Amino acid sequence: MVPTRRYYGEDFCVMEHQFTGPVPGTFLGVPGNGKRVSFRLLHVWEFRDGLISRENTWLDGGSIVAQLTSDEGITATA
Repeated sequence: MVPTRRYYGEDFCVMEHQFTGPVPGTFLGVPGNGKRVSFRLLHVWEFRDGLISRENTWLDGGSIVAQLTSDEGITATA
């Protein structure tokens, strides 16, 4: 994972990553068969009393499924 953007404040942190790597097992219900995928991933953390109080993660599931079911190599993501 390569971090591409970071935003943070006293009680939150937002990070965008670009993930590229193989899928050895099943991902989003689709067999990976070791195929490489690349997609954006967004993490949002909220903090309270010095601890993580909430975490959300978003990813481009449509792009991942398209790459895993395609006969071609990695497709570019926006």
